[in-house]
Amino acid sequence: MTAAFRESMRIFASYGGGPAVWILYALSLVVLFLFLEDGYKRIVFIWTPLFVTMLFFFPPFYVLYSKVSDASTYYRVLWLLPSEVSVCAAACVLMERASKPVLKVLIPAAAAVLIILTGSFTYTSDIASKAENPYHLPQNVMDICDYISPGEGRYEVCAVFPPELVYYVRQYRTDIRLVYGREMVEPAWAGEGWNGVYLQMAEPVICMEDLVSEARASERGPVKYYVLGSDRETDTDPCEAGLIFETEIGGYRVYRDPQAEAGTGF
Repeated sequence: MTAAFRESMRIFASYGGGPAVWILYALSLVVLFLFLEDGYKRIVFIWTPLFVTMLFFFPPFYVLYSKVSDASTYYRVLWLLPSEVSVCAAACVLMERASKPVLKVLIPAAAAVLIILTGSFTYTSDIASKAENPYHLPQNVMDICDYISPGEGRYEVCAVFPPELVYYVRQYRTDIRLVYGREMVEPAWAGEGWNGVYLQMAEPVICMEDLVSEARASERGPVKYYVLGSDRETDTDPCEAGLIFETEIGGYRVYRDPQAEAGTGF
């Protein structure tokens, strides 16, 4: 139980990126506790968040959560705390009690500035990038999917994609069946189950004979297309393993297996 409490403290400390958000939230709770009169709103903004916070630090709850869900997502319990909304609610309460018109302007402005200063600019994040299209997906993935799509009268086509692209394929087209997906590449799930195709694709140097053999034996097959990074190292030319080079799109080479059918056809 001690370890569970320490883990809860660690998650709480890292949530929000620092103490500034929690300090601002605590101040808003004090204001709401002192001046908010509506009983229903007090339940929403004061008592329920306090109960959730106590539950978050309650070790048996962490243990139970870990058994029924992924412990790495325990931080999501804190999503139930209406932090920024409470700051806005506290500002509204102070505005209602302000006697001077100038305060009714300064209070919401100060609240907005505090919320901005305690946050971070999303677009400076390392994981943020400028959208290439209205879908907010990499354009090369969309182009590859359009190229290998099963076409009119076919239900779906099976393909092998590099691990870094599997996140996007199913977001764009549902008629492309992947030999492996997030269940293999997501860090929290990686290693669960067995997928010979993924194991070959994850090798520093892909053994093409083994990759094609695993793909042809896959229960999710028949695999018609193989998408490989242009700089991806293979032990032999994929064509020597029985594949046919189709095209190169956005830094990825597309190969076709002539032994595979285009899809299920229904």
